[in-house]
Amino acid sequence: MLTSSSFLSAVEPDLQRVRAGLRALSNDLPESLQPLARCGALDGGKMLRSALLLLWGRALGAVTEHHIQAGIVLELLHNATLLHDDVLDEGCLRRGVPTVNRRWGNRTAVLFGDLLLGKVLELSAVFTPEVRAALGQMALHTCEGEISQTARAGHFTLSEQEYLAIIGQKTAALFEGACYIGAYLAGTSTPESLAAARFGYHIGMAYQIMDDLLDIAGGDDVLRKTPGTDLRSAKPTLPLIHALSVLPERQKTSLLLGLRSHAAGACELLAVFDGTGSVAYVLGRLRDYADAALDALQDIRETLVKDALIEVPRWILQEAAKGAAIPDCGFRMGDSPHIAHVRSPIRNLQ
Repeated sequence: MLTSSSFLSAVEPDLQRVRAGLRALSNDLPESLQPLARCGALDGGKMLRSALLLLWGRALGAVTEHHIQAGIVLELLHNATLLHDDVLDEGCLRRGVPTVNRRWGNRTAVLFGDLLLGKVLELSAVFTPEVRAALGQMALHTCEGEISQTARAGHFTLSEQEYLAIIGQKTAALFEGACYIGAYLAGTSTPESLAAARFGYHIGMAYQIMDDLLDIAGGDDVLRKTPGTDLRSAKPTLPLIHALSVLPERQKTSLLLGLRSHAAGACELLAVFDGTGSVAYVLGRLRDYADAALDALQDIRETLVKDALIEVPRWILQEAAKGAAIPDCGFRMGDSPHIAHVRSPIRNLQ
């Protein structure tokens, strides 16, 4: 099971305030919708994106009421995307409980996700134009990434660069924006806000690569959600992309036939990955993004909260290695290999 880490404890009182705000919103819903909110676990999960926003607030100043409000908005936005994702992926389990679409059907899940997006718009009215613009671009790029991934379902010849561009939009944009907003609301300088955005981007890339690896190599006891959804949805992710790039042509053709006919399962893929070194390759790419995230912290003043931020990429690497049953691998600060960048919603604001 993915577990919380010590970095969350640095902002636990602030996270409790975000959870309380989400519970209050849930309680204000019509009684007929409250079971959906409880099933959707609006105040559940690790709340990692809100935690990063709050960590950057504390690292560069102080957490304000606007930070708490922004954390609530981020969780609503994130949960809306999860509701829609579970419909697209036919997910049955999320955070250890049956999904909304599993219990009440796809139409209800989509509409409840739309309701949460409506709440995002309502609550965002209190923010400055800069914060509203960041939130809008985060939502836009997340949707663009999901559309790109859906359009490429079954395209097993997807390149690594194309894959990285997709996850840069659908996942990293939300992490990048969360860190940027956390720094911006602390009243910090533009260079520090952009450093926060870079950190969030690389953390988001690493987190999605980890999630994609565990979707095949982990189990529902690790993920607390339905495993194998990428395989069932014919979404090529980094382990598979790497394996296909190094397999001899005959074996590649055989594997593609198995994938397209849905005859290849997780066990078969893991055997292929073992032979191609694909899990080790993915962990190496994770190390690259972890190093890049740490590089973004170089000029941030030394505090206990900075120490907590340093723990985030380490946690992702440890969970990926542990969940995939691979020995833990370290990483160092600096000397990172080239990291692919995609269009950034935050840099577009500057």
